[in-house]
Amino acid sequence: MDQIQKFREFLVNILGLERYEKPEVLPSIKPEDLAFDPGENASFFIVRTAKENIYWVSETPEDKHLKAYFGVVAEALSNRLTKFHVFTSVKYIHWTGPVYFNLIRPFHHLVVSSMMKAGIKR
Repeated sequence: MDQIQKFREFLVNILGLERYEKPEVLPSIKPEDLAFDPGENASFFIVRTAKENIYWVSETPEDKHLKAYFGVVAEALSNRLTKFHVFTSVKYIHWTGPVYFNLIRPFHHLVVSSMMKAGIKR
């Protein structure tokens, strides 16, 4: 992931995107501590709507190039297991939005996948 982060930094510099302070270690959020109320922060996301055991939708902080939404929808399976469907949606605000996102698109699935695997381990 280090190379991906360096590539992202390069794009941020070239396109003049917003810079947000990056924590040295991402916080580990336990399921019982995850924010569900609209407007609350969940790490670097802002909760927009949620219903426990059904769905959770958040968005990124204000930015000038794009707005990204991230969500998880729970599907109860017949064998008492739950399948989680993850989605991201991007709304472009400025011409730099599609430029940035299309350049990082090949890595986006890797980042989201690693986030989900980290959540499963906890």
